[in-house]
Amino acid sequence: MSETMEKVERGIPETVVLNSGHKMPVVGLGCAAHPFDQLVSTFNDAMEIGYRQFDTAACYGTEEAFGKAVAKALEIGLIK
Repeated sequence: MSETMEKVERGIPETVVLNSGHKMPVVGLGCAAHPFDQLVSTFNDAMEIGYRQFDTAACYGTEEAFGKAVAKALEIGLIK
């Protein structure tokens, strides 16, 4: 059994419901310590394996790379 399924069976949620009613994954990718020259590929790889929460605080300076990764993911139909 996968670790994810074991967690679900133990009652650990994969998402939480926010006050707005939207669901947010409980696991996300922190983006502060990634090498800048690898950010676009890191974001794309993470989206390909299912990540949908990314910590992109303005002080990290990752917004441009994340935008490029999202544009590529939209272009190839990985995300809607």
